[in-house]
Amino acid sequence: MRPETLEVAWGAPASVRAVYTTRRGGASAGRYAECNLGVHVGDDPARVARNRRAVVAATGQDGIQWLDQVHGSDVVRVDAVGPAVKADAAWTARPGIALAVAVADCVPAVVCDAAGTVAGVVHCGWRGAVGGIVEAAVRELPARAGTLQAWLGPAICGRCYEVRRDVYDRAGGGPTFRRAGADTWRFDLPEYVARRFETLGVGAVVRSGLCTRCDDRFFSHRRDGVTGRSAAVVWLDSRS
Repeated sequence: MRPETLEVAWGAPASVRAVYTTRRGGASAGRYAECNLGVHVGDDPARVARNRRAVVAATGQDGIQWLDQVHGSDVVRVDAVGPAVKADAAWTARPGIALAVAVADCVPAVVCDAAGTVAGVVHCGWRGAVGGIVEAAVRELPARAGTLQAWLGPAICGRCYEVRRDVYDRAGGGPTFRRAGADTWRFDLPEYVARRFETLGVGAVVRSGLCTRCDDRFFSHRRDGVTGRSAAVVWLDSRS
């Protein structure tokens, strides 16, 4: 079954394409149904591989570079598709190479420059966002921040994401937090990530406004516990 994808509408140049996969249209079953793209969540590896091949086919590109995400701040340049790389952001200037981040509540960001010659992905969990992954990605991209634009995909929203003091303290508090209890807060992680991009001078930041916990089209670790992973995928289209 062909994976269902949401086309990303963010005003990018014609040479830059991006999609976000839903959980529909894949080989996985049970908690991982249907289009799980995560390899470290307990799903049958053969089914995950089949799902990943289907997503590659859906992009029409030569392959997808996946990341071994560790909630850190490492960024890699990709010139050829290979085994998963331990990093939380990647960029490429080569058409035919798709880049992906796998998520189930964290914020997936796709970025490109105004000329449509560079594209990248950023995995923004709260640890990575607080730890500087946005800043590292913008610094590593070979384009001025003002020429960049970013799209923030489906992620857990500020109404659904309740955190404790350790997260509040490490993030420095501020307007993206609203008190929920004596020692808990509701944290608007997508807005926090958007503000990090905007503070760096990124020219345009588009928010999807979709919540993974509220919308059952998406995988959500906070809602379901053991579950699959969706992916944000971006590439430079060699046909444009």
